Amino acid sequence: MAITDPPTGSPRERTAEDGEQPATPTAWLIRAGSNADRYDYCVENGLIGVGFGHLPDLSEVSSRDGIAELVRAESPEASDGQVDDRARQLWDFRSRVRFGDLVVMPGENSSQFALGTVTQEYWHDDRDPHWPHFVSVDWKLTDMHPRARPDLLRYLSRRSPTIRKIAQKDKAERLRQLLETGQDPGPRAGADGEDTDLADLVEQFRDETGYRTDAHEEQERLRAEWAEKLAPENVASLSREDLLAYTSNAVDYGQYVDLGEGRRQQWIIDLDDAGYDSLLGSIRDLCWGEGELSTRIDRLVDRVGGFNRDTGTKGFSGIQVSRTLAICLSEQFLPFHSQIGKWGREQALRALGLPEPQGSYGQRVVDANNRLREHLAPYFANDTQGMAGFLLWLKEIGPEADSSGGDDVDDRATDLSVLVARFRDESGYPTDAHEEQRQLRTEWAEKLAPENIANLSRHDLTAVASHGTWYAGTYVYPHARGVMQWIRDLDDDEYARMLDHIRYLCWDEGEPWRKYDQLTDSRSDRRTKGLAHSTTSLLLAICHPDDFLAIGVQGGRWGRAAMLHRLGLPKPTGSSYGQRVLDANDRLREHLEPHFGDDTLEMGAFLRWLLDQEPPPAPSSMNLPKLAHELLVDVGFLKEIVELLEDKGQVILYGPPGTGKTYLARKLAEALAPDEACRALVQFHPSTSYEDFFEGYRPAGTGNDGGIRYELTPGPLARMAERADEAADQQQHVMIIDEINRGNLALRV
Repeated sequence: MAITDPPTGSPRERTAEDGEQPATPTAWLIRAGSNADRYDYCVENGLIGVGFGHLPDLSEVSSRDGIAELVRAESPEASDGQVDDRARQLWDFRSRVRFGDLVVMPGENSSQFALGTVTQEYWHDDRDPHWPHFVSVDWKLTDMHPRARPDLLRYLSRRSPTIRKIAQKDKAERLRQLLETGQDPGPRAGADGEDTDLADLVEQFRDETGYRTDAHEEQERLRAEWAEKLAPENVASLSREDLLAYTSNAVDYGQYVDLGEGRRQQWIIDLDDAGYDSLLGSIRDLCWGEGELSTRIDRLVDRVGGFNRDTGTKGFSGIQVSRTLAICLSEQFLPFHSQIGKWGREQALRALGLPEPQGSYGQRVVDANNRLREHLAPYFANDTQGMAGFLLWLKEIGPEADSSGGDDVDDRATDLSVLVARFRDESGYPTDAHEEQRQLRTEWAEKLAPENIANLSRHDLTAVASHGTWYAGTYVYPHARGVMQWIRDLDDDEYARMLDHIRYLCWDEGEPWRKYDQLTDSRSDRRTKGLAHSTTSLLLAICHPDDFLAIGVQGGRWGRAAMLHRLGLPKPTGSSYGQRVLDANDRLREHLEPHFGDDTLEMGAFLRWLLDQEPPPAPSSMNLPKLAHELLVDVGFLKEIVELLEDKGQVILYGPPGTGKTYLARKLAEALAPDEACRALVQFHPSTSYEDFFEGYRPAGTGNDGGIRYELTPGPLARMAERADEAADQQQHVMIIDEINRGNLALRV
């Protein structure tokens, strides 16, 4: 049933006649259903709605506590924190989203947003029992992507609750100007100052996380309990189990203690009684001893955070020292475990624009901790757990939340200028190798000209298709020996036909992405086996160097998607592979043009250099002890499976029916590949064929002659391979083959 107007006489009814818009309207981000499945409906009907269909008309509820009571009554299994979070969002929607406010509604992808103003405050309509709560909105912009700058789109795209106030004033003001003028003015210069921006971020942190939650309260209770166990008069009696509870790797940032079962630390087990008593003495000295704290830390930890081999205890390193101090000296020490690295104190200092610490490891730990605490004390008083929670939230939402000053905190233009200068300084661009590539491109462009392409030799095509051209900023690999096998296997007619397809790709009229798809899609008549995406991309770059960067691959460590991610740009969009390739290419070129002009060769070389500055992303962390406990198996068994997968890429689980092999495989796959799109389950049957599993011809309707038409259709393995190829961050992809013994493997793989 379509709901386009509020029922007559809604208690919260308010329209333009009631008064003028406020001078500075509040901006809200409100999601339209799960996975934005109601986005089009909201745009078409001029409204935004939320679910919680089990709750009655909220206009009859006068307080947030009243909404919390309704939520608790309808969801008795929910924790206090969950109830609090839902009540906060619903209260915002019912009472704080006001006439004239701005509303941003995300669509199905990271570049689709609608922007409008509230024309009528909260109203209720139970004609759709699952979606009864509404606000009327005049959607003025339904395609923000071409008008909004990338940093604003990234800010709006990050994970957030269903209803969220956009607390950063700069972002809200940019949205207002975007609505009024149709253009995003970009980051402001000369904002109100650091304290104002930081206050906004702290407010946003509390708003989004609902801090302080039940989980935080439980951690504080555990901290006080363990602080008593670590008191000067009690520390000598600390049990190994209690030591394990706060030194285990399962203890997360912002936490003090983890009571999970099945934990073990080998270094604690290996300590004999004398060694354990000595360690407890060191812990007493660390927390309660005399002298400078930095000196006491250095007695236990070496320069880089490992254990001090002369005066420390093996296994009791910088992480354990930090956890101990956070428990014993909670008003002084933030529950941050490490000093360096992605989640360390020094990274937090950089995020806040504070100076880096100097000196020994102990001096750096104390200095960094004190700087962070003093900087955040005006907002959190002595709540060091809240400080740590805020800093971790700040890190997770990305660089656009940096609070170092009034300008847009992630000034990509400035950062990019610095990186470009570094690239030119370190690489010495243009080098002789780059100049050689420029000359080779000119030569091969002549060979690929419309009037010459029919005469392109197999060796010249090999120079473009060779593995040596896979590096960004490379057009041709002139050192290729002989001819590639797939090119050699083509007979003269097939080779001539392929050259005609290349001419069509490079010189015929039509959308480039459509021609790209026709040459690479296995179902197309123009598809030539062996003519890979990398070769197709480089052919376009050679023939049209002003438009196409010399980048051969889309996914993986060195692909366009990784480059977009590194520059903080949105993921490429499009329903086909060719559309995503062209979209990624265009985004990169437009982003880099202010720094490189039309020199796409230098752009490619810069992007390759940029990705080289960071190590490959580490695989997603897994809590194998927790998973082993859940599956009722030994953690060593799971570790062996993971090691086999890392070494061989495959493993077979065998045993009697009904013993949980498939269930274990599913749970382990979820741990290895948390993203559901990166997992697949296939069940083999005696009739399963190669065409079912990888690819084969399938009926696809009726042809022009009235007969059955067949199309080459990818199977689950081919589809997963394509998804893995497009992944920007080397995500692991896992396929489970159930009942593999039922199939004839010789015929299927």
